[in-house]
Amino acid sequence: MRVTLLLLSAWMLCESQRLRLQGSKKPCTGRVEVLYNGSWGIVCSQKWSENNDQVICNMLRCGIPVTYTQGYSYPDVPDTMWMNNVKCSGNETNLWNCRFPGWGISACSHNSDHANVECSENIVLNLTNKCAGAVQITNSNGTGRVCHDHNWDENAANVVCRQLGCGEADRTPQAGIFSAEGLTTMMSVKCTGDEQHLWKCEKTIKENCSSAAGVICSNHTHLRLSDGEHLCAGRLEGKVGKTWKPVCNTSYPAVDPDTICRALHCGTSSLHQHLSCNTFQDVSLTCSDNVTLVLLVEEKERHCFGAVHFKRNDKYEAVCANSWDTKDTSVVCRELKCGEGLSFSQTTTEGDGQVDHVDCDGSESSLLHCVARHKPIAKCKKATVICEGSVEVRLTHSIDQCSGIVEVFYGGTWMSVSEHGWTKNHSDLICKNQGCGLSYNHSGKLYMEGEAPVWIKVQGSPENDSSIGRYLTKSNIIVDHNIKVTCEEYRTLHLQGQVPCAGQVAVEYRGNNYWLAASEETWNSQSAAVVCRERQCGYAVSFESRLSREANQMWWKYLYNCSSSKTSLFDCEKVTRANQSAVAYVKCSGSVSVRLEKTCWGQVELCKNVTCGPVCASSWTLDLSKMLCENLGCGKSFPVMDKHSLNSSYRYNSIYCPAETKNITQCNIKLQNNSSCKKAVNVFCSASLKAKLRDLVDHCSGTAEIFHLGQWSPICSDTLKENLPDLICEQAGCGKKKSINPINSSRLGLEEIKCHSEASIEHCEIGHRKNQCNQVNLKCSGWARMLLVGSNDSCEGRVFVVSGESLQPVNVEGWTVTEYQVLCRNLQCGTYIRHKGLKRTLEKWWPKAYTCTGKENKIWDCKTSSRPSITEEQLYIKCSDNRTVEISNGSSCSGTVQMRHNGAIQNICGDGWNLTKSRLVCQELGCGDAFYHITPFSVQHQAYHLDCVGEESNLGQCKSELGYCNSKVSVTCTDSIKVRLSKNCGGVIEICYGHSCEPVCSLGPYSQKEQQMICSELACGNVRNESGSIPNSSVPALNLRNSLQCKGPENFIKYCVRRTGCNSNTFAEVYCEKFTDDPRRGSAGLIVGVILGALLVIMIAAFIFWQARRKKSRKSTRTEQNPSIFESGEYEDVASDDKEMMSMTMHEGEGEAVVCEIEAAPSEDYDNVAPLECEEETAVLQRSLPSQEHSNEGQPGEHE
Repeated sequence: MRVTLLLLSAWMLCESQRLRLQGSKKPCTGRVEVLYNGSWGIVCSQKWSENNDQVICNMLRCGIPVTYTQGYSYPDVPDTMWMNNVKCSGNETNLWNCRFPGWGISACSHNSDHANVECSENIVLNLTNKCAGAVQITNSNGTGRVCHDHNWDENAANVVCRQLGCGEADRTPQAGIFSAEGLTTMMSVKCTGDEQHLWKCEKTIKENCSSAAGVICSNHTHLRLSDGEHLCAGRLEGKVGKTWKPVCNTSYPAVDPDTICRALHCGTSSLHQHLSCNTFQDVSLTCSDNVTLVLLVEEKERHCFGAVHFKRNDKYEAVCANSWDTKDTSVVCRELKCGEGLSFSQTTTEGDGQVDHVDCDGSESSLLHCVARHKPIAKCKKATVICEGSVEVRLTHSIDQCSGIVEVFYGGTWMSVSEHGWTKNHSDLICKNQGCGLSYNHSGKLYMEGEAPVWIKVQGSPENDSSIGRYLTKSNIIVDHNIKVTCEEYRTLHLQGQVPCAGQVAVEYRGNNYWLAASEETWNSQSAAVVCRERQCGYAVSFESRLSREANQMWWKYLYNCSSSKTSLFDCEKVTRANQSAVAYVKCSGSVSVRLEKTCWGQVELCKNVTCGPVCASSWTLDLSKMLCENLGCGKSFPVMDKHSLNSSYRYNSIYCPAETKNITQCNIKLQNNSSCKKAVNVFCSASLKAKLRDLVDHCSGTAEIFHLGQWSPICSDTLKENLPDLICEQAGCGKKKSINPINSSRLGLEEIKCHSEASIEHCEIGHRKNQCNQVNLKCSGWARMLLVGSNDSCEGRVFVVSGESLQPVNVEGWTVTEYQVLCRNLQCGTYIRHKGLKRTLEKWWPKAYTCTGKENKIWDCKTSSRPSITEEQLYIKCSDNRTVEISNGSSCSGTVQMRHNGAIQNICGDGWNLTKSRLVCQELGCGDAFYHITPFSVQHQAYHLDCVGEESNLGQCKSELGYCNSKVSVTCTDSIKVRLSKNCGGVIEICYGHSCEPVCSLGPYSQKEQQMICSELACGNVRNESGSIPNSSVPALNLRNSLQCKGPENFIKYCVRRTGCNSNTFAEVYCEKFTDDPRRGSAGLIVGVILGALLVIMIAAFIFWQARRKKSRKSTRTEQNPSIFESGEYEDVASDDKEMMSMTMHEGEGEAVVCEIEAAPSEDYDNVAPLECEEETAVLQRSLPSQEHSNEGQPGEHE
């Protein structure tokens, strides 16, 4: 390393290369020339000194001056003179740093007065193998190499070869051939091509160069061993120009055999051979290594494709793919006698390799003769090639050998060929190679879609070639459509009769049908046996000749004389037909049957003789589906064919039906148990269509679904129109459509159904496309529901059937534990506990009885019977589950409604909620009647969707289904309502429920009863005469939401509260006899204002004293209050933060609700809480009341 660095240091030149020594063969001796203004000129020798020589030798890194050679004239002197009278001190870095008159100022004689310099350094250039190899430069500091970078080119290579007397550069091997191992820096040279020595080219230091430069000169003699048993044995030859000759006919020097074997990468010489060129006879040499070229696939030798290896002494040496190209591929394929090279690639995995950076010029007879780097490499991706000789072509998936899909065995895999770029010339070549004439444009389909991927594409068009392999290449992407070819000589044999495997023998040829003539000489038992064998129909049971009565019958041109060993009639000896007019007839022993796995839908199963199996999807067409559905009496076929994985080892993958065929069993069907087929065909006929209504509880109601293409699919809401609902109800045995209700759910559903005026769902046209869409609930006229009535428990009670408008009791007669279990499951009530019979409450019995297996989910799925009831007892049942209603986020009688089932609690969805359901909630909770309800919007969540018929005694008896919802339900019952007055026994009337209080609309002129009821129940005496509405002009017009409207019989004012708003800018007020104008509580604001103006000590003392009085006064007030649900003065005004207020909307109609987006959290009392709903308007109303009429005790911050 130290020597190399010293050498490189000696090579370093100044940045500007403007001086050279010219005329001598030595790079450090010659005439001094400088480059100025783009041209070279001489330096005159007048006043020249040894100091000048020292500067030049130092400048060129050529050592020290040796002799003074002035006066000698080297040839080819330039005409230009640039420098004269140069005077140096000896320490200058460049000659032009010395003193001189100026550029071109002083003249001298060009022939004798120019300066010459001879320096001490001896620069030696050589190649590692005389006239070939890596470029090496040696001087007194050692030997170094030249970098193979972008500067290394043909110009530099020519300079090297000429300098060494090796002619011109023949080749410059690619980078990587010659190693730069151990050299961290090398010299980069840039030559113009006319330099006499490489040292005189422009030179720079190259850091981290990975490859050394090399050259093969024209005078280099290449060696090889040929015509031997392997690559390292045979006649020794040398290459002169472009011709290989015996080595003795070349100028190659005599060297020992070991040197030659090592140079050929063949080990050493065996048997101590001696080479002598005393005569011009051939010289043979056998080296120690036995080397051949092989291709491997998965460590096994393959013919004409695979990873490239040298097999050296029975051990494989991988060839790496670095720098591999088409020339290398061509050499490999030609050496292995595999034709042209088609493609090359590299393995995906890395392993050990022995040869890398192969660089063939394309003329080599062996890959071993190419320039390459022979050295072990750890991370090697092997070079792989595909040669023309490995390509096989076949026609598949057809009935005969002269038609089918073009498949190519390429790189070890059968692949289809893309139709892109394919021409008739390609088809003709395929047909000729198959012995089938030229290609023929057949209109029918004699072949089916293949399973092989379409990877192969064609390049160019063949003319008179005999092989198509060289025109094929593998594509980078798989395409859809493969090429299919029909040749002129295609023929198919079939039997025309009433049953499979029997009939008159016919030949289809070029689209026409021909009868096979029968003669006594040719139509015999052996010929009949061959026909049955070809048709895969067993053996010949009988055969005969039948006279043809058709006047214009076409006859096949040949008769066949067969032996028993033939498998096809067309392989038999053929005889030209004369005038025979009898048709050959045969009856074979075999049988053919076709069925669908599920009667009218499912996998196609075909049986020939005793062998049954599926049919390959690639061999099936829509025409075959149509024929099969008609043959099976299953109506029409759907245009979609499903494909499923094959499990059977036997499958049928070639089916062809002549034009006259009506039954699929008469088609040509071939069994192939070695097929590449991976998918079996499924066919769907229209008779497989079924409709149902999916519902967990009801009979004849639910989501409409159709069984289509082997699965149940819902119907999109936009599709369920016209007569389709009636057809679905009719097929379900449910009468006609009764109603259609939207469902807030989205699933993949059918959106293409057209039924027109068809009488059955089977005749509808149904597309296979599905989209995400909303569904609907279809209720038919036969709708019915089982209902439990007469118990506080939702899963216990008398059993009724709700059907139409009637409620009919169910008789206990005929029921067993099995039916009880199914009924509890149907009612969503778990398992059966017990039952009993009770006296019926209605006269008309439900007329049906049920017999179940126990596997049913609904009682409606059990077998039904109609029988008269003998007993007069109604069924009463108790099941294990129970569903109860709870209130959350509020008081016990006001808040969000939830349902608890088996310990789990869920919200109830607000979709379809009404006053009837709210009343069920309030009644079940013992909270009186429903005052109002709201359905606030919420993020999507799981909630119960309830469907009630109106006969339920509690909410849990309604049908429930858990699903996604965007709303909740909040109910306020009458028992949660409280009334207060803004002052003691007088003032603004406020209605309090949940966690908020609101004023009510002004009372009308006939409101004496309502006022009196308030005064009486608040223990405030009678109504004062001056009571009435007092205008509040400072408050803007607001929409009040509550009013008092007694209808007459009410005993309590809470039953007079109505959720009906009014447009008014006044509040209802009442003043009773015991009214006092003093405020109910002191003004905290005034006290706080005084305290803030005093000193800190006085403020703290006053605050403590005020707090003590406040607590005492509040305790006294609450002790004296009336225990009635009506209260006067104990409600704290509710503060509301404007930032927390959400928008609301009012639903019009009976019992409809105000919708709020956010509900408040529950609280123990009405102090310092956010309103349950609609905080913004409530807060505005409260703030609108006169400030002196309100206490500040309930304001936020005073309960801290």
